[in-house]
Amino acid sequence: MILRQCVERVAQTIEASGAGVVGLQEVDKYFDARSNWVDQPAWLAARLKMNYVFAANLDWDPLEPGKPRRQYVPTSTEVKTLTAHWTDTWPEKGFGLGFTSAVPLPTKRIDFQLHSPQLVPTAASVPASLASDHLPVAATYSLS
Repeated sequence: MILRQCVERVAQTIEASGAGVVGLQEVDKYFDARSNWVDQPAWLAARLKMNYVFAANLDWDPLEPGKPRRQYVPTSTEVKTLTAHWTDTWPEKGFGLGFTSAVPLPTKRIDFQLHSPQLVPTAASVPASLASDHLPVAATYSLS
């Protein structure tokens, strides 16, 4: 199944990063046929043996009665609202333009790591990966 292979590539990328906390966008939860109506956050959490929390940007009725609600996480259109409250890590610790989309030759920066004043960024990078149509953004922080 193509979906499972794509989500498995994302899981492998997360696993290889050694990250203790992972934030994902554009993750489907029973959203539509493109993800085969799968709860991707639950699948990834089970595969990676991690806990997860999911919050939807879109929360639509199911197409068929009795099926789960169709949900989708926020996209980059919400960045201005978010950066009014949190700081963009890339300008502080990233190197270069931080382009993340579209793979394999990104020309736009549409993926972000944001932090509160309690976190001090120590590094930010855009690791190479073919797991998605976006490149990941990795960052490390210390508590102030």
